[in-house]
Amino acid sequence: MARAAIRSGFHAYANEFVVPRMFSGVFKVTTLLPALAQLGSVDGNLGRKTSGAMIGKSLPPGKKATLRGSTQAQIFYQLAKVGGGKYIGVDDTASSAGSSRSSRQKSSAYVSWFEHEQPIAVENQQLDAAGGGFAVGSIVDDSTQMALEEQIEQISTDIYTGDPTESAEIWDAPLGLQQWIHGANTAAGVDRTASANQYFRGERSTGAHTLSLSFIDAVCLEGVSGADDSGTTTPLFNNSSLANLIVVPNAGYNKLKQEALSRNVGTRQTTSMPSGGSVGYLGEWIDYNGKMIVPDPYCPASSIFILDSSTWLFQTFSGKNFTVQKFQNLRELQPGTGQPDLTTSASVVKARLLCFEPWKNFQGTNVT
Repeated sequence: MARAAIRSGFHAYANEFVVPRMFSGVFKVTTLLPALAQLGSVDGNLGRKTSGAMIGKSLPPGKKATLRGSTQAQIFYQLAKVGGGKYIGVDDTASSAGSSRSSRQKSSAYVSWFEHEQPIAVENQQLDAAGGGFAVGSIVDDSTQMALEEQIEQISTDIYTGDPTESAEIWDAPLGLQQWIHGANTAAGVDRTASANQYFRGERSTGAHTLSLSFIDAVCLEGVSGADDSGTTTPLFNNSSLANLIVVPNAGYNKLKQEALSRNVGTRQTTSMPSGGSVGYLGEWIDYNGKMIVPDPYCPASSIFILDSSTWLFQTFSGKNFTVQKFQNLRELQPGTGQPDLTTSASVVKARLLCFEPWKNFQGTNVT
């Protein structure tokens, strides 16, 4: 019973002390979410059991409440123009009613939660040898930290490459940037090969391009070749995009940094570490004409993402916000059944990545 009593407080210790401290430093190796926090807003803290977090897009209170209580996030997009607009003369008597109604010219995309569990396993022999007190706390600390780092690494990768089974009630991966910023796939239940859904397409180029600051300018102001329709991408500024966040692999960032500094068209910025489970960008970045250029080791090779940060939101579910579950001694839980001599738990996160306006974002898949 003594061993069971000790274990009863493991998860509380992990959730109250270990996980929040981890989120003060774990984002040294991830970039996209902290950068969204830097440019947007943060509601709640990652790693806090009693609350969920919303990172990125700033939302009104009513919308936040709706998202927190929904099993699927609903995103509206326009199907076609309503029409009927006109200038009004002095003696104008003609009807100004449109050719359609706005309710008939919009549709919805739906995004479900994904849920990820990372196991934590501690050998009972280690706990017995520790005896109790600080030694046991150190074992729980180390095992929780290792699990959380591995979990963050997996999710950091899938935020870019995730391609979930959308027919499932709970998705098996986040809907990643590669799927969101696309012009010829089905994402969030929307078939973007259909002309009726053209307004929900992202700007993507699969053509071969050279990475440079002039390429970034071309994406924003002129469009580039290799679009999904075999033509030229629509300039992001034509889509009213802020285009204020540029994410590239580490090697690509170094190339852009050297160009910006040597041409004296950009400045190197640094940001200090947040604390207490809050979120903020850690490390250096380049300010190029008001655009934040950041490296991300999880960004796919030869890729570049030029994003409107106000269109993205990462949301975690309250109670499953990188939360450590109760530790269980397997041999005491199921005695006489040949269980391994382990005490186990898991770090659980339930979350989703939302893009409210894909057309304001660009992805280049072959930019070197």
